[in-house]
Amino acid sequence: MNVIFDWAGTLADDARLTWSLTNDTLQHFGAKAISFEEYKNDFRPPADEFYRKHLPATNFVTIEAWFQNRCLEAYLEVPLFPGIENFVKQYSSIHHFAILSSLNSELLKRCILKLGLSEAFLEVKGAALDKSSAAQDLMDSLGFKKPETILIGDMPHDILSAKKVGIQSAGVTYGYASEAELLLCKPDHVFHSPEELHQFLDKTALQESALPIVTVGGLIVNSKNQFLLVRTEKWSNLYGTPGGKVEWGETLEAAFCREINEETGLDIDEIRFVMIQDCVFHPQFYKQKHFVLVNYVAKLKELSQPAQVILNYESNDFVWVSWEDAQKLPINQPTLILMQKSKELGYL
Repeated sequence: MNVIFDWAGTLADDARLTWSLTNDTLQHFGAKAISFEEYKNDFRPPADEFYRKHLPATNFVTIEAWFQNRCLEAYLEVPLFPGIENFVKQYSSIHHFAILSSLNSELLKRCILKLGLSEAFLEVKGAALDKSSAAQDLMDSLGFKKPETILIGDMPHDILSAKKVGIQSAGVTYGYASEAELLLCKPDHVFHSPEELHQFLDKTALQESALPIVTVGGLIVNSKNQFLLVRTEKWSNLYGTPGGKVEWGETLEAAFCREINEETGLDIDEIRFVMIQDCVFHPQFYKQKHFVLVNYVAKLKELSQPAQVILNYESNDFVWVSWEDAQKLPINQPTLILMQKSKELGYL
């Protein structure tokens, strides 16, 4: 997996240091110091908005230059959160790591060098005030593909930037922003501690190992006898069924319900098993994988309001179609086989 980390508040435990440096800056330009709680509640990128509130008469370029000079003197002593150094060293040979931060690039590189982690990161990109465009530039330069890339940060703009680029997003709740702020942005993953982040990387590494992967997916049918198809880059931008990997300790039907909800926001019932398909190095999939596809048909739970499809990062389009209209769409081969089998069984 390709992992783009934010630095401050995600890997580096720098909140009290930057609070101290911020107070130095405020007092240098004639403003009052603020408490740590005020700093945590007030400071949100971009920094110019924070300083406009506290130093409205001072040019931000001047403020930023002074702040960066203070950082160069003090920031090299910044600690990492407990456990971060170990898992970065452990997994940098399995995953592809990069740093994306609003901090000065040279300062970041000096910190990482001092920590002995320079070899762990393929690229360190700083001064990223617009993280969405910076993330895209970083992905282009490193050849990162969207379906296998995640951006992990501690601020709402990290999550929103990932969503804008079309990659997985993750929020860490132990950094600057509160859990409530992060959840408003609907991240794909939430980590409450570095240990949970470590566990995620461990699970992902296991999924990337050279073993067959059991997945669940299927056709969701509404009251008009239309079924849902989603379009994804993973399957050569063809239409297919929502679904995904079965997790450890999870039944197949529970995994199917979870995956449908995660990828579409929909709830289902009346689940019927259709078939199992071998999918070994399928040419329409974007990389060589060995899947075991467990396929179902299910009914859409339609309440008083029509169900709204909310796609996550894995799909870029969806359509509700009848059997006849589906024949006109570009659909991946495993889904065509599932459709035909479901028709034969009288499920469509």
